[in-house]
Amino acid sequence: MQISEIDHRCYAIRRLNPFRGVIQIIQIDACRAISIDAERWEIQIRAKQPDDLWGGESAGEPVYRYIRFGTWSPGKGLNKVPAHPFLDLSQMFRKADQIIALLESEQPNLPFPLQDRFELWLLDGDQRLPLALLHSAVSIEETTLYNGHKWVAAEPTSSDFPSPVADQEHPPHPKDTNPHPHLSALTNIIRDNAGHALAQWFVRAADGSGTGMALPGFEQLSNRTLPAEQFPELLIRTHRNNRYETALTHDYLKWQAPLLLTLQGLSDQTRRELEQHAISQALQIDVLWRLYPNTVDREFISRARVEARIRTATAG
Repeated sequence: MQISEIDHRCYAIRRLNPFRGVIQIIQIDACRAISIDAERWEIQIRAKQPDDLWGGESAGEPVYRYIRFGTWSPGKGLNKVPAHPFLDLSQMFRKADQIIALLESEQPNLPFPLQDRFELWLLDGDQRLPLALLHSAVSIEETTLYNGHKWVAAEPTSSDFPSPVADQEHPPHPKDTNPHPHLSALTNIIRDNAGHALAQWFVRAADGSGTGMALPGFEQLSNRTLPAEQFPELLIRTHRNNRYETALTHDYLKWQAPLLLTLQGLSDQTRRELEQHAISQALQIDVLWRLYPNTVDREFISRARVEARIRTATAG
Protein backbone atom coordinates (compact mmCIF):
# COMPACT_ATOMS: atom_id res chain seq x y z
CA MET A 1 0.00 0.00 0.00
CA GLN A 2 1.28 3.45 -0.94
CA ILE A 3 1.58 6.06 1.79
CA SER A 4 -0.87 8.27 -0.09
CA GLU A 5 -3.45 5.49 0.20
CA ILE A 6 -3.28 5.29 4.00
CA ASP A 7 -6.19 7.18 5.55
CA HIS A 8 -4.59 9.16 8.35
CA ARG A 9 -4.88 12.30 10.43
CA CYS A 10 -2.08 14.53 11.73
CA TYR A 11 -2.86 17.03 14.48
CA ALA A 12 -1.69 18.51 17.77
CA ILE A 13 -3.28 19.23 21.14
CA ARG A 14 -2.08 21.29 24.08
CA ARG A 15 -0.92 19.72 27.35
CA LEU A 16 -2.83 21.72 29.90
CA ASN A 17 -3.25 22.36 33.59
CA PRO A 18 -0.40 22.81 33.95
CA PHE A 19 0.66 23.88 30.47
CA ARG A 20 3.52 21.65 29.27
CA GLY A 21 3.65 22.35 25.55
CA VAL A 22 1.89 20.46 22.77
CA ILE A 23 1.47 16.82 21.78
CA GLN A 24 1.92 15.73 18.16
CA ILE A 25 -0.35 12.91 16.98
CA ILE A 26 -0.54 10.79 13.83
CA GLN A 27 -3.68 8.63 13.78
CA ILE A 28 -4.73 5.77 11.52
CA ASP A 29 -7.32 3.08 12.03
CA ALA A 30 -6.59 1.34 15.37
CA CYS A 31 -3.10 2.83 15.66
CA ARG A 32 -1.52 6.12 16.64
CA ALA A 33 1.88 7.68 17.28
CA ILE A 34 2.27 10.45 19.84
CA SER A 35 5.19 12.69 20.74
CA ILE A 36 5.85 15.54 23.16
CA ASP A 37 8.99 16.72 21.35
CA ALA A 38 8.44 15.67 17.68
CA GLU A 39 11.59 13.55 17.93
CA ARG A 40 10.74 10.49 20.04
CA TRP A 41 7.41 8.87 19.21
CA GLU A 42 5.41 6.31 21.15
CA ILE A 43 3.49 3.90 18.91
CA GLN A 44 0.21 2.69 20.39
CA ILE A 45 -1.99 0.04 18.79
CA ARG A 46 -5.61 -0.57 19.66
CA ALA A 47 -6.07 -4.25 20.39
CA LYS A 48 -8.41 -6.61 22.18
CA GLN A 49 -7.21 -7.06 25.71
CA PRO A 50 -6.54 -10.74 26.57
CA ASP A 51 -8.95 -11.91 29.24
CA ASP A 52 -6.41 -13.82 31.28
CA LEU A 53 -2.81 -14.98 31.32
CA TRP A 54 -3.65 -17.96 29.10
CA GLY A 55 -5.58 -16.02 26.49
CA GLY A 56 -8.93 -17.46 27.47
CA GLU A 57 -12.21 -15.86 26.38
CA SER A 58 -14.64 -14.32 28.86
CA ALA A 59 -18.40 -14.28 28.57
CA GLY A 60 -18.56 -10.46 28.60
CA GLU A 61 -18.01 -7.92 25.85
CA PRO A 62 -14.41 -7.77 24.55
CA VAL A 63 -12.33 -4.90 25.90
CA TYR A 64 -10.25 -2.88 23.43
CA ARG A 65 -7.56 -0.46 24.51
CA TYR A 66 -4.43 1.18 23.17
CA ILE A 67 -1.33 -0.86 23.94
CA ARG A 68 2.18 0.57 23.88
CA PHE A 69 3.86 -1.24 21.00
CA GLY A 70 7.20 0.56 20.94
CA THR A 71 9.05 3.80 20.38
CA TRP A 72 10.43 5.29 17.17
CA SER A 73 12.78 8.13 16.32
CA PRO A 74 14.36 9.19 13.01
CA GLY A 75 17.85 8.34 14.21
CA LYS A 76 17.23 5.09 16.09
CA GLY A 77 14.25 3.60 14.28
CA LEU A 78 11.83 1.24 16.06
CA ASN A 79 12.42 -0.04 19.56
CA LYS A 80 9.67 -2.57 20.28
CA VAL A 81 8.55 -3.40 23.80
CA PRO A 82 7.60 -6.96 24.87
CA ALA A 83 4.00 -7.80 23.93
CA HIS A 84 1.49 -10.25 25.36
CA PRO A 85 1.89 -13.57 23.47
CA PHE A 86 -1.84 -13.86 22.80
CA LEU A 87 -2.07 -10.55 20.94
CA ASP A 88 -2.27 -10.61 17.16
CA LEU A 89 1.35 -9.64 16.63
CA SER A 90 1.28 -9.94 12.84
CA GLN A 91 -1.58 -7.43 12.67
CA MET A 92 0.23 -5.15 15.12
CA PHE A 93 3.39 -5.20 13.01
CA ARG A 94 1.38 -4.30 9.90
CA LYS A 95 -0.12 -1.32 11.69
CA ALA A 96 3.27 -0.31 13.06
CA ASP A 97 4.82 -0.44 9.59
CA GLN A 98 2.09 1.87 8.28
CA ILE A 99 2.46 4.40 11.09
CA ILE A 100 6.26 4.41 10.76
CA ALA A 101 5.98 5.07 7.03
CA LEU A 102 3.74 8.03 7.84
CA LEU A 103 6.12 9.26 10.54
CA GLU A 104 8.91 9.33 7.99
CA SER A 105 6.87 11.07 5.30
CA GLU A 106 5.25 13.64 7.63
CA GLN A 107 8.48 14.91 9.21
CA PRO A 108 8.57 18.04 6.98
CA ASN A 109 5.04 18.96 8.11
CA LEU A 110 5.85 19.18 11.82
CA PRO A 111 4.54 20.70 13.97
CA PHE A 112 1.01 19.65 13.10
CA PRO A 113 -1.91 22.11 13.39
CA LEU A 114 -3.67 22.40 16.73
CA GLN A 115 -7.17 20.96 16.66
CA ASP A 116 -8.28 21.32 20.28
CA ARG A 117 -10.63 24.22 19.56
CA PHE A 118 -12.97 23.43 22.47
CA GLU A 119 -11.57 25.30 25.47
CA LEU A 120 -12.55 25.28 29.14
CA TRP A 121 -11.80 28.66 30.69
CA LEU A 122 -11.80 29.65 34.33
CA LEU A 123 -13.81 32.88 34.50
CA ASP A 124 -13.03 35.92 36.61
CA GLY A 125 -15.36 36.71 39.46
CA ASP A 126 -16.28 40.22 38.32
CA GLN A 127 -17.26 40.14 34.65
CA ARG A 128 -17.19 36.37 34.10
CA LEU A 129 -14.61 36.70 31.32
CA PRO A 130 -11.79 34.23 30.52
CA LEU A 131 -9.08 34.31 33.18
CA ALA A 132 -7.04 31.11 32.72
CA LEU A 133 -7.27 28.11 30.39
CA LEU A 134 -7.98 24.85 32.22
CA HIS A 135 -8.52 22.21 29.54
CA SER A 136 -9.09 21.76 25.82
CA ALA A 137 -10.72 19.13 23.63
CA VAL A 138 -10.82 18.07 20.00
CA SER A 139 -14.51 17.11 19.98
CA ILE A 140 -17.65 18.20 21.78
CA GLU A 141 -17.96 14.69 23.24
CA GLU A 142 -14.67 15.15 25.10
CA THR A 143 -15.94 18.26 26.88
CA THR A 144 -17.95 16.06 29.24
CA LEU A 145 -14.73 14.55 30.61
CA TYR A 146 -13.53 17.74 32.31
CA ASN A 147 -15.39 19.89 34.79
CA GLY A 148 -12.75 21.12 37.24
CA HIS A 149 -12.30 24.73 38.32
CA LYS A 150 -8.76 24.64 39.73
CA TRP A 151 -5.92 26.19 37.74
CA VAL A 152 -2.49 24.57 38.17
CA ALA A 153 0.66 26.63 37.56
CA ALA A 154 3.21 23.81 37.33
CA GLU A 155 3.80 20.16 38.09
CA PRO A 156 4.49 19.27 41.75
CA THR A 157 8.06 18.22 40.92
CA SER A 158 8.84 21.51 39.19
CA SER A 159 11.22 24.09 40.59
CA ASP A 160 9.95 27.55 41.45
CA PHE A 161 10.27 30.41 38.98
CA PRO A 162 12.45 33.45 39.77
CA SER A 163 10.70 36.72 40.57
CA PRO A 164 12.83 39.63 41.84
CA VAL A 165 9.75 41.80 42.36
CA ALA A 166 8.09 39.14 44.50
CA ASP A 167 11.25 38.68 46.58
CA GLN A 168 11.42 42.42 47.14
CA GLU A 169 7.72 42.73 47.94
CA HIS A 170 7.65 39.65 50.16
CA PRO A 171 11.21 38.83 51.30
CA PRO A 172 11.67 35.15 52.15
CA HIS A 173 11.71 34.32 55.85
CA PRO A 174 14.28 31.88 57.25
CA LYS A 175 11.47 29.76 58.67
CA ASP A 176 9.54 29.54 55.38
CA THR A 177 9.22 25.91 54.30
CA ASN A 178 7.29 26.38 51.04
CA PRO A 179 9.65 25.32 48.20
CA HIS A 180 7.48 27.12 45.62
CA PRO A 181 6.56 30.52 47.09
CA HIS A 182 6.17 32.23 43.71
CA LEU A 183 4.08 29.44 42.18
CA SER A 184 1.92 29.40 45.29
CA ALA A 185 1.49 33.17 45.21
CA LEU A 186 0.42 33.14 41.56
CA THR A 187 -1.98 30.26 42.18
CA ASN A 188 -3.57 32.23 45.02
CA ILE A 189 -3.88 35.31 42.80
CA ILE A 190 -5.71 33.32 40.12
CA ARG A 191 -7.95 31.77 42.76
CA ASP A 192 -8.77 35.16 44.28
CA ASN A 193 -9.47 36.69 40.84
CA ALA A 194 -11.86 33.84 40.08
CA GLY A 195 -13.90 34.44 43.23
CA HIS A 196 -16.62 31.80 43.41
CA ALA A 197 -14.97 29.61 40.79
CA LEU A 198 -16.89 29.18 37.56
CA ALA A 199 -15.62 27.64 34.32
CA GLN A 200 -17.17 27.64 30.86
CA TRP A 201 -16.46 25.78 27.64
CA PHE A 202 -15.98 27.89 24.52
CA VAL A 203 -15.80 26.84 20.88
CA ARG A 204 -13.05 28.89 19.26
CA ALA A 205 -13.45 30.05 15.67
CA ALA A 206 -10.75 30.65 13.05
CA ASP A 207 -10.81 34.41 13.78
CA GLY A 208 -10.06 33.78 17.46
CA SER A 209 -13.54 34.55 18.76
CA GLY A 210 -15.25 32.04 21.01
CA THR A 211 -18.86 30.99 21.54
CA GLY A 212 -19.78 29.87 25.03
CA MET A 213 -21.43 26.50 25.46
CA ALA A 214 -24.41 25.95 27.73
CA LEU A 215 -23.73 26.72 31.39
CA PRO A 216 -26.58 25.43 33.58
CA GLY A 217 -27.70 28.01 36.10
CA PHE A 218 -26.03 30.84 34.16
CA GLU A 219 -28.24 31.18 31.10
CA GLN A 220 -27.03 34.75 30.52
CA LEU A 221 -23.56 33.36 29.81
CA SER A 222 -24.67 30.50 27.57
CA ASN A 223 -24.26 30.92 23.79
CA ARG A 224 -22.51 34.29 24.16
CA THR A 225 -19.77 35.13 21.66
CA LEU A 226 -16.63 36.86 22.87
CA PRO A 227 -14.08 38.54 20.58
CA ALA A 228 -10.55 37.15 20.27
CA GLU A 229 -9.04 39.82 22.51
CA GLN A 230 -11.02 38.50 25.49
CA PHE A 231 -9.05 35.24 25.41
CA PRO A 232 -5.55 35.62 26.92
CA GLU A 233 -2.96 34.94 24.23
CA LEU A 234 -0.62 33.20 26.69
CA LEU A 235 -3.40 31.21 28.38
CA ILE A 236 -3.66 33.34 31.54
CA ARG A 237 -4.61 36.98 31.95
CA THR A 238 -1.53 39.16 32.29
CA HIS A 239 -2.98 42.43 33.58
CA ARG A 240 -3.64 42.29 37.32
CA ASN A 241 -4.90 44.49 40.13
CA ASN A 242 -1.51 45.97 41.05
CA ARG A 243 2.16 46.18 40.08
CA TYR A 244 3.18 43.20 42.21
CA GLU A 245 0.58 40.83 40.77
CA THR A 246 1.30 41.95 37.21
CA ALA A 247 5.07 41.54 37.66
CA LEU A 248 4.64 38.10 39.22
CA THR A 249 2.49 36.99 36.28
CA HIS A 250 5.01 38.26 33.74
CA ASP A 251 7.88 36.54 35.58
CA TYR A 252 5.94 33.28 35.40
CA LEU A 253 5.41 33.68 31.66
CA LYS A 254 9.11 34.46 31.14
CA TRP A 255 9.91 31.21 32.94
CA GLN A 256 7.42 29.36 30.72
CA ALA A 257 8.73 30.98 27.53
CA PRO A 258 10.32 27.86 25.95
CA LEU A 259 7.00 26.03 26.33
CA LEU A 260 4.83 28.96 25.27
CA LEU A 261 6.76 29.21 22.00
CA THR A 262 5.10 25.92 20.98
CA LEU A 263 1.74 27.73 20.79
CA GLN A 264 0.39 28.53 17.35
CA GLY A 265 -1.17 31.83 16.29
CA LEU A 266 0.96 34.08 18.50
CA SER A 267 1.55 37.63 17.32
CA ASP A 268 5.07 38.44 16.08
CA GLN A 269 5.53 40.85 18.98
CA THR A 270 4.60 38.22 21.56
CA ARG A 271 6.80 35.59 19.91
CA ARG A 272 9.73 38.02 19.76
CA GLU A 273 9.43 38.75 23.48
CA LEU A 274 9.17 35.05 24.33
CA GLU A 275 12.27 34.27 22.27
CA GLN A 276 14.20 36.94 24.18
CA HIS A 277 13.09 35.47 27.52
CA ALA A 278 13.60 31.85 26.47
CA ILE A 279 17.19 32.16 25.25
CA SER A 280 18.51 31.74 28.82
CA GLN A 281 16.90 28.28 28.93
CA ALA A 282 18.88 26.77 26.08
CA LEU A 283 18.62 23.17 27.27
CA GLN A 284 14.82 23.29 27.17
CA ILE A 285 14.83 24.92 23.73
CA ASP A 286 17.09 22.11 22.49
CA VAL A 287 14.31 19.65 23.41
CA LEU A 288 11.35 21.67 22.15
CA TRP A 289 12.56 23.51 19.04
CA ARG A 290 10.93 21.08 16.58
CA LEU A 291 7.55 22.11 18.01
CA TYR A 292 8.01 25.81 17.27
CA PRO A 293 5.74 26.76 14.33
CA ASN A 294 7.98 29.69 13.41
CA THR A 295 10.55 32.11 14.79
CA VAL A 296 10.91 35.87 14.55
CA ASP A 297 14.67 35.84 15.13
CA ARG A 298 16.01 33.47 12.48
CA GLU A 299 19.15 32.71 14.51
CA PHE A 300 17.26 32.09 17.76
CA ILE A 301 17.14 28.28 17.57
CA SER A 302 20.68 27.80 16.28
CA ARG A 303 22.14 30.05 19.01
CA ALA A 304 20.20 28.22 21.70
CA ARG A 305 21.20 24.78 20.44
CA VAL A 306 24.88 25.75 20.31
CA GLU A 307 24.60 27.02 23.88
CA ALA A 308 22.88 23.77 24.91
CA ARG A 309 25.72 21.69 23.44
CA ILE A 310 28.29 23.81 25.28
CA ARG A 311 26.45 23.43 28.58
CA THR A 312 26.06 19.69 28.09
CA ALA A 313 29.74 19.26 27.27
CA THR A 314 30.77 21.38 30.25
CA ALA A 315 28.49 19.45 32.61
CA GLY A 316 29.81 16.13 31.28
